[in-house]
Amino acid sequence: MDSPQFDGQLFQLGCTNLNKGLAGYPGVVAEFVHPVPVGGVYTQLLHQLQADAAFPSQFLAKFLPPFVLSAQFLQSSTTNFILLGSSIVTTKNMDYIDAANSLKSGDIDAFFCTAGLKTTIIDELSKECDIRIIPIDDTVINKMLTYSSSYSRYTIPAGTYKGQDEDINTIGVKSVLITSDSISEALVKQLTQMLFKKSKELQYSTSLDLQIDEKFATDDITIPFHSGAESYYKEKGINLNTQ
Repeated sequence: MDSPQFDGQLFQLGCTNLNKGLAGYPGVVAEFVHPVPVGGVYTQLLHQLQADAAFPSQFLAKFLPPFVLSAQFLQSSTTNFILLGSSIVTTKNMDYIDAANSLKSGDIDAFFCTAGLKTTIIDELSKECDIRIIPIDDTVINKMLTYSSSYSRYTIPAGTYKGQDEDINTIGVKSVLITSDSISEALVKQLTQMLFKKSKELQYSTSLDLQIDEKFATDDITIPFHSGAESYYKEKGINLNTQ
């Protein structure tokens, strides 16, 4: 969550996952009074990583996704695993940097996180130590797609990370730019307009694979948008399927 200045005014902006509402990151959403969407900006993918020699990948492929599902997938930014045996698992919650350092040092054997395609922390980790990115089993993917329409099937292309020689099947969820409904309609409309007008500049500023276009920004979002964003989309002839 951040409070940037735009047109001389301070306001709140943040990103959260579109997971059964705006529940992706409770810590982010809690900072807002009545959070509302501005638009989807990119897709967060489930990355399952393990130290290359840590544990049989078949176990992780079968175990981690059901665990994620039971823990309400994508509700927290990172969940990490210390694998002590085929039926005993100890879990920890860490931020991305601590998780990467712990995997590199051997303090944990595996972790999963949600992040955009070619996220920097995983890219750097793959260069510093041998890791494996574990695909999700098709049966589990289908179950998760049934669990929530917010999820989509995705592929992490071969070569995205060092040592990743094959495509990795996984699942993703839209990351949505949000703000408070107390911000004026005129300001958020101007912000929404600038979001698309400056999309190339925004892409150049990050390693994330942004998807900043009006269709992606509005598709599959049934939560009412901020009135300023809604006004912008209606002027563009975009019908919002909100409830």
